[in-house]
Amino acid sequence: MLFALALMIFCSQSVVAQAPPDRGAEIGVFVGALDLRGSVGEKPFAVGVRGGYRFARWIALEGEFLRCPVDPSGYYGQTMVVGGPKFGWRIRRLGLYGKVRGGVLRIDGPHHRAYNDGRARTEPALDVGFVLLLPLSDHVALRVDGGRTVVFFGNDPMRGPLPPYSKIPGTTVNAQPALGLQFTF
Repeated sequence: MLFALALMIFCSQSVVAQAPPDRGAEIGVFVGALDLRGSVGEKPFAVGVRGGYRFARWIALEGEFLRCPVDPSGYYGQTMVVGGPKFGWRIRRLGLYGKVRGGVLRIDGPHHRAYNDGRARTEPALDVGFVLLLPLSDHVALRVDGGRTVVFFGNDPMRGPLPPYSKIPGTTVNAQPALGLQFTF
């Protein structure tokens, strides 16, 4: 009887909570900021949604829609749409990933239009950074995003109310932190 008890204790496996499946859909919401002080002279608050599909524990494809609401003074109004891979690793449910996503940034707030002949600008953008997933339950995680958004403004001048009144931003590298929730199915 002691031998059977010792065999059960030493040969048993521990029971672990169920980890999220390796494949499946992901959707999320977030708040953050887009630091465009080097180009547009603004650092707007941003809200957004993202969705994607996880092909394995280490890779997913995702898309993101970000909007910077216009404030009462007519500043902000940027919209960004990006998509691409998220790759990395997950230990149990905790995940650390890198992301590289291409897309466009549209600058169309009333303040920008007032100084730029009523025109909005749509420029190519590249979002590069990291993603940290902290599990809250089997299907919900806190998501922390950090990184840089590269915007390719080109050689067209951008005008504003402060000196220098006109500048050519060229290519800018802009901080883009975000905090949100991610739901997996």
